[in-house]
Amino acid sequence: MDTNLNALIYSYLSTLPAITDIVGTRIYPDFGPTQPIKPYIVFSTVSSSPFQSMNGPTTLNRKRIQFDCYGWNTVSVSDLNNALITALNGKHLNIDGVQCNTFLINDLNVSDGPKDASQQALYCIKSDYNFVYRTN
Repeated sequence: MDTNLNALIYSYLSTLPAITDIVGTRIYPDFGPTQPIKPYIVFSTVSSSPFQSMNGPTTLNRKRIQFDCYGWNTVSVSDLNNALITALNGKHLNIDGVQCNTFLINDLNVSDGPKDASQQALYCIKSDYNFVYRTN
């Protein structure tokens, strides 16, 4: 059985008050809406590979997933990224029966200042996590 990790991640994050108190249900796999309400999270798979053993393929898999935290200011984005780190980094999770180990690889503040007189900017912190999980 192939595990739909995106659905499992959404299921997990959408139950955590530390996340939902900031974004509600604005957690999007792959792409966010064209005119989103901020703050919000977008996550997508960067790479995916099965683990190999001397005997060939195993049921153990690794996915590298990038999480982008967006908001109107550095405080909201930092708070959201910190909540995400608390929820995911170094965790052994059981998400809907799927055992999953997660750890932070890196995070990067890619915020950009205002481009016009509105003084509004889109702030973003990108963070990559490895998810190691087993499929049946």
